[in-house]
Amino acid sequence: MKMHAAKIVLLALIPFTFLSACGVGRSSGQNNAETSQQAPRTAASHLADVEARGLPVVNKQTLTGSALTELKTQYGSDITSAAAFQNDHGTKMYIVVTKTTAGANAVRDQFAKANWSVKADPSRRLVFAAERILASGWFEKYQKPIFRG
Repeated sequence: MKMHAAKIVLLALIPFTFLSACGVGRSSGQNNAETSQQAPRTAASHLADVEARGLPVVNKQTLTGSALTELKTQYGSDITSAAAFQNDHGTKMYIVVTKTTAGANAVRDQFAKANWSVKADPSRRLVFAAERILASGWFEKYQKPIFRG
């Protein structure tokens, strides 16, 4: 009899276990609070995604100090982190993270005015720019791991 009652209790708990694993019964306020507390990714972490994809990356550099200040002067003061690198043919590329979506839009516009190929996701405050000499197929290959990460 005890074994039969234990099975009934166990069977009754299984649906609740599945529902809680799926997030059912959880208030949406909890979800938003957890999401907003996640630290934004840095340019260096996006560059690591490019390397993990096996794409050629040489002369990689996380910009700090005077190099970051110079980039801010040229492309926008809203930049919080940046990584510079080249492909195996010497084409210069930048991954830039900004403080705000407006900052990402401004950085994108400045790179475009300087005749760079550029892609931005302002909602993630992320910009990828490459010298125009990079073939469009290769530009797409580099941007995929940056914006999927």
